[in-house]
Parts: sequence; C-alpha cells; structure tokens
Amino acid sequence: MSKLDELLYESLAPSHEPSEHLNRQLMRRMDMKKSVTIRRGLATAATIACALLVGGTGVYAYNHFLQPAEIASEVSERNALAKAFESKSAIPVEETQQSGDYSITLLGIVSGKDLEPCVVGDVTGINKERSYAAIAVTRLDGQPMGDDGVTVSPLIHGVDWQDVTLADLDATLHWFVRDGVAYELMECDSLDIFALRGVQLGVVDQFGDEARAFEMDASGAYQKKAGYQGTNALFPLPLDESKGDEAAVSAYLDAVKVAKESDDEEMVSDTEGWDAEVVDFEKEIESRSEEDVAAYLKEHCKLVSTEEYKCTAEGDFSWSNETGSGSLSVAGYDVRVPTYVGMDSDGTVAGTHYTVVIVNDNQTVTMETYQIR
Repeated sequence: MSKLDELLYESLAPSHEPSEHLNRQLMRRMDMKKSVTIRRGLATAATIACALLVGGTGVYAYNHFLQPAEIASEVSERNALAKAFESKSAIPVEETQQSGDYSITLLGIVSGKDLEPCVVGDVTGINKERSYAAIAVTRLDGQPMGDDGVTVSPLIHGVDWQDVTLADLDATLHWFVRDGVAYELMECDSLDIFALRGVQLGVVDQFGDEARAFEMDASGAYQKKAGYQGTNALFPLPLDESKGDEAAVSAYLDAVKVAKESDDEEMVSDTEGWDAEVVDFEKEIESRSEEDVAAYLKEHCKLVSTEEYKCTAEGDFSWSNETGSGSLSVAGYDVRVPTYVGMDSDGTVAGTHYTVVIVNDNQTVTMETYQIR
C-alpha cells in the first residue's frame, strides 16, 4: 500500500482497513442532507441501509415504513423522482432479510433520466440515466437506528466488486432516520444495461467488507460466504431484461478500466519527488504482515504517542492526538484477542507518521502513532 493510498484512506471516517484496490481511490465525505457522494477518484464509503423495525412485540409490517416516493420527497426538493417511484416503471420489491445486527428491507427500485436527487457537487461526466434503490433498516435488538448504518453496493454478475465499485458507478447515498428507522436512497449509474447479466444489492457493515462477506459462484452470481459473522444481506434486483444491453455493458466496463488506469498513473506521478527515505520505508512495509509491521515500526521509528480509546457497542471510536483527530471503526474484527486492524497516516504531512490500531479484549483499542523520520 503506498503512502498516497494511506493519506487518501485517512480522509474516510468512520472506516477500517479497505481493500487493496479501493485504497487507490481518493475518499472524501460530502454532507448535504446527510448525503454521501461516491465519485470515481473522489469516493467515500458510504453507509446506511435500511430495514424492518423489530421490537419486543414483533416485526413492523411494510405499511409501517415510508414508501419509496416519500423517501425520495424527503431527500429531494424536486418531485420528479417521487413521481417516478409512483409510476408503472418502478419495481416494488419489499423483500426483508435479517443479517448481522439488522433487519433490512429493499422497498423498491426505479431507473430513469434527469431524476432528482443527483450527485452532490461537480456533476461533470455523470450519466443522466440513473438507478435508485429505496431501503429501510432497523436494529434487531429493537433499539433505534443512529447515524451509523451499513453499506449498500450493487454487485454485477461476473464482475469483481473491486473492479466496479460504488465510486466507479458514480454512486450517491442519501439517508435520514425517522421513528428509529434508517431510510436510504441509493443512486448510481443506471443498472438496466446489466439486466441480462444480473445485479444483486449487497449489504455489509463497512465499505470494503464485500471481499470477506461475498464470493462469486461458477455462474458469476454472488453468494454469502459461509461462516461470515457480520452483515451480509444479498438482494437480487428484478431488472427488466428487455433493457439489458451487452454492447453498452462492454463499453461501460472498458470506460471504467481506462479511468482506473488513468487514476493509477496520476497517483504514481504524484509520488515523484518524495523523499527517498519515505519511499524506501514504503517498500519495506509492503512486504510485511500487519503484525510484522508493528514490530518494524517499534524498531525503526519513533513512538510519538500511545492512547487507549473505548469503543461503542458497534465497534466505533473517536481519536485525537498531536497528529490529528478522527473516527474509525473496528466492526467485524475479532475483539477477543489483540488484532492489528491496519495502518493509517495521520493525514497532516505526507510520509511522516504511521498509526497502528490494536483491538483489545476489553472493548477498547490502543492507538500507537510512529514518526518515520
């Protein structure tokens, strides 16, 4: 993992160790009515998915949820999308799955042109054909949903999720919480062209968990990994096969590949001129396991600070020291034994600090920050 990757990853909070490829994407959180934009090269790992509220007396029926059109009206000042969800082109789903700590209901999907809401910020290059999925999420323990939630990702059959991520799909997540239920509207490039291949909506605890939660079978469809302990709901999307277009799919995948190669080349050029000491350090780090990295840091770098932080029940914690501050999550990692979650730069001066987060067995984490030079 390059130092630039570390710096880019640090800007996403809360989070944990991302996948190898996703580490190569710039992640930035943009807040507008609790919306998160996920652009190629400007990605955030976004987050709330939605579901049934389970209380002591049972499960809420579908009519206790807001309808997709109502969700669209809540997050958009225009009514085009709300009307689309009420039209014949909308596809009601109302399928519920329980996974991890949540009950998750996919309420419905719709695709179309020039619908609102749209990607926050610069919309240059954004396709006008967009798909929208309305989801509701509740906690299985009956407690109300907070600001944190789960990650929702379209998974295209036969395509590794790391090759076409939320960022590549120019996705945006809009969400809010009402009466203890988290409602999310996921927006991305139109999924209709993939209808002949098939698309599933995967739901996990944190962006990057897809690699551990799902796997493709021989046919290219995604399956839940046996024994996975976190959230891994998987919804097949009932797309209209008459709208599938394999030629458009090939062109789309080619464009994504070209964009990724361009991003990689730009990142490589950005590292030119870096201090040779830092570059050599990167090479040394890349060849080691996380445990070996911690030992290497102790031997070759200066320990700047050591702090202990209490985690929430969900595994989140906020940190602050002389190198900066932020929030991280260790959700999904085994907290019964010390586990090295990953290494993050402090994000202040390129190539000067590394941080190791260690999960303890008492619902706390130890954060060690080292100065490279």
